[in-house]
Amino acid sequence: MNNTLDKGLHILEHLADQAREFSIAEVAGDLGFGRSMVHRLLSTLVERGYVSRNPRTRRYAVALRPVELSAEILGRMPLRSRAAPYLRRLADDVGRTTYLGVPHLGKNLILLVSYPHGVFRPDDALMGGTGPLHPTAIGKVLLAFRDDVRGEALAGRKELEPRSDKTITSPEELLRHLEQVRERGYAETLGENGADVGGVAAPVYDREGVVVAGLGAAMPLAEYLDDSLGAPVREAVREAATSVSFAMGFEKAYLLAR
Repeated sequence: MNNTLDKGLHILEHLADQAREFSIAEVAGDLGFGRSMVHRLLSTLVERGYVSRNPRTRRYAVALRPVELSAEILGRMPLRSRAAPYLRRLADDVGRTTYLGVPHLGKNLILLVSYPHGVFRPDDALMGGTGPLHPTAIGKVLLAFRDDVRGEALAGRKELEPRSDKTITSPEELLRHLEQVRERGYAETLGENGADVGGVAAPVYDREGVVVAGLGAAMPLAEYLDDSLGAPVREAVREAATSVSFAMGFEKAYLLAR
């Protein structure tokens, strides 16, 4: 790995972790880099538009170039464009926030979020956000149906991070749970990522039959556990995931949904 590039990316990621300005001394101290190197790398990042420098405070913060690149990447992703109408329709049909998540560096990255018409919930997970795989419905789908994702997330782990008192923290117990997910064809989170949050997700396949995403919906746990409310959401999520899989070119999607 190019050592200078690696350090520059570390600096960029460090600035992005917090929505504030940093001095050169802070960045150097936080990362253990020399001040002259930090100054040199920050100057390059400023020139390229990835970092901005406040002329009054002489401090640095992430600029908008990463956002521009993200928009360009998202605009070219067939998965996102093909899933979007189904995610919007699902949100309106069930009256719940819906999500499309993909695996990213051992985490669940929210690629798309859709709210019911006229509703915005600022406390919900936002597009571009990441989180652990094991306590979420989408994350469990990705773990259950992708050997590579499961291997990366669980390798060498003796215990998983608890997000509530209901989180499965034992890798062995989680593996048994994931077998059930594969058998059912969908995953649930029952207060595992937050004591009052329930949800369900189903796999999205590409044309080769590889699971590339999880599609899910979230709702208050008490409502999800009420079968008259939770069951229709569960069925609608499975149908939406099947439709997106078919739109991605997976012709056997409807056979899996039976």
